Amino acid sequence: MEEVNYSIKRVLLIPKTDEVKFYNDRFGRQLFMSMCEQGIIDKNHARENSDEHKRTLETVEALLKQNNINYEKVSQSDLEIEKFEKEWDLIIPVGGDGTLLYVAGFIQNDTPVLGVKSSAKSVGAHLFTDATNIQEHLDRLVSGNYHIEKQSRLEGLIPKGTFTIKDLALNDIAVGDLHFSGMGKVEIHYDNAIYNTAGSAIVATTYKGKTGWYDNFMVPERNESKTGTLKKALLAAGFDEDYINNLKFSCPESEYLEGEETLIRYKVMAGRSNKEHKSEGYDYGIIPVGKELIIVSKSVTGVYAAFDGGTPDKPGKRFYEIPFGGSITIKMSDKPLSVVKFN
Repeated sequence: MEEVNYSIKRVLLIPKTDEVKFYNDRFGRQLFMSMCEQGIIDKNHARENSDEHKRTLETVEALLKQNNINYEKVSQSDLEIEKFEKEWDLIIPVGGDGTLLYVAGFIQNDTPVLGVKSSAKSVGAHLFTDATNIQEHLDRLVSGNYHIEKQSRLEGLIPKGTFTIKDLALNDIAVGDLHFSGMGKVEIHYDNAIYNTAGSAIVATTYKGKTGWYDNFMVPERNESKTGTLKKALLAAGFDEDYINNLKFSCPESEYLEGEETLIRYKVMAGRSNKEHKSEGYDYGIIPVGKELIIVSKSVTGVYAAFDGGTPDKPGKRFYEIPFGGSITIKMSDKPLSVVKFN
């Protein structure tokens, strides 16, 4: 934890695209309305989320103006790296975890971040400021009654000829085939050993990111609610129902312990390997600071690396091809994310 010793004068405010506009932009109004009529999208739910998001954003702006804090508002969909070349005292993403994760990918320095959850139905495992406490939190910001928590991030390096792609992930980096549903063949290089493996994905995660893709892909049998949700998601993705029903939804009992904030955990999803343990979702283990995990593509069609849930069709993507013989090196970054905390 770091104590605060400066005032907030210049803020970059980044709201997500509201849900209705997102669907209209992505599918077109006619297709969006058709999907609503067929029950694929709940129009009322989308409108309620959009309205609540707008109200929260209006509240944030009103409070910033009330406290004479200068701010610039840039929509998540219009965000460009040039905005982060300016000096900001604070960056405020307004939306859900997806918005925070996307914005965090641009931040290469120690500028503090305050994520605001804009609607009750938004996913916000990283967000602790919302409509119920935004007034209190902004008052504490102005008075300096808060601290900064340094949250670990992963760094992924992908060589591309004469240059190397470098990107950061607050939650996870996943490596697999294009749709993370087939068998992506890779070699795992770690601690002077090489493991040949094939799986739908290899996921490396931070301490804070363990509640994301890492946990959701391997669901304990005892949690029938999560298992049901996962089965529905797999069915919607086009998996055969018999295949889904026969899956072994199990995972290692071990959980993160206090003090593991600077460690990386990784595992292969529904895969097979030449390592001693060959059960689905085998947890390969923990990577300490100073160690690297190298994943080499052995698939003729290549594999792909997704940073914090990036996909080919998302704005900004953060989704990179690794051709046959190519590699990605994953390690703990020396650029943690500075997050505003009030507890």
